[in-house]
Amino acid sequence: MARIDRSRFESAPCTWTPHAGGYVKKSHRMSCEAVCRGRSSIVTRSRGDDDGQQFPTAGPLARRTDLSKSDLIHACDPNQPSAVYVYVVRSAKWNDAGGISQHGSAPNFQGGRITLCTCKHSMRAGRRIGDWRETWVAGLTRACGGSQALFYLMRIERAYGSHFELWSDLAKKTRRAKSMLHSRLGDLCQPRRELAVHNRESLFDPKNYYKPVPGHTHSKNNGWLRDLDYRNKDRLRRPAPLLLGEAENSFLWSKPRLVWPRKMSQGCKRLHSIADFLERLEELP
Repeated sequence: MARIDRSRFESAPCTWTPHAGGYVKKSHRMSCEAVCRGRSSIVTRSRGDDDGQQFPTAGPLARRTDLSKSDLIHACDPNQPSAVYVYVVRSAKWNDAGGISQHGSAPNFQGGRITLCTCKHSMRAGRRIGDWRETWVAGLTRACGGSQALFYLMRIERAYGSHFELWSDLAKKTRRAKSMLHSRLGDLCQPRRELAVHNRESLFDPKNYYKPVPGHTHSKNNGWLRDLDYRNKDRLRRPAPLLLGEAENSFLWSKPRLVWPRKMSQGCKRLHSIADFLERLEELP
């Protein structure tokens, strides 16, 4: 396979221009104070569920937060042939401080790992469990000022068929941080201690899991049951694999820094390679 020239990513033209202290494409009008205040504003780290998910302050994931385009290119080898699924995280928004806030449970980046377990069910169901390994998933913010920023990027380490299996594989500190029982933004259904796996179907029985904490984002109308077992909601009765990102290939952005050139709304877009995805990203000055 021919090697890809990294310079063609780093020298990509930028169509962003200053506007009232922030940045906006020439073709777009301003529609949000977050853009006007600019990227230089101080982002306050959230301390609790009421302020959204808390961004990491230490550890590998913290060191892979808010990377520039050139740093991202060097961190994830663009010569990898793996596909990339790009979608909009509707709960990730530009805030008034010029940063990004995540007030939903998915993706969940608590406990030092990124997981996708409570959103994009149909997208996850579109591939078999074993086919997700080493595939990339990228989430964009909702549009603000006509622009959508890159919020997270991860390469899948492993996909799981049930919450019990993912829960069992995670470190104790990580799974507690992601538990629906302990956080209203958690994305993991916590198995009961007495759960006995008699057969495969027992892994999807709600009686074998604790109910989410009151006020959980998916507690309304028992939405968490769809997260636990998506098969009854899918016309083909396909499961929706739970996705765990590789620790060394997971990235977050707490402020708009890299933006997608064209607006996306619902659904997802599949690109053939991470090189294609990186080439399309534009960096704010």
